[in-house]
Amino acid sequence: MFAIAWIARVVLLASILSRVNCSYIRNRSDTYRAWIQQLSSVVFTLFGLNHSQKGCESPRSSRE
Repeated sequence: MFAIAWIARVVLLASILSRVNCSYIRNRSDTYRAWIQQLSSVVFTLFGLNHSQKGCESPRSSRE
């Protein structure tokens, strides 16, 4: 039961991060942005959730 509650917290945290990071990370370094995106996509992949980072990339990285 404890494991289920812990997993639910991790998924909730990852979903909050994925929503907030688009606005919060814009002013942060590229390394920090990549780290947060990697973390959230790894968590979503582990739980088999459909997750996309579309719209979170900076204009500079979308041109590359």
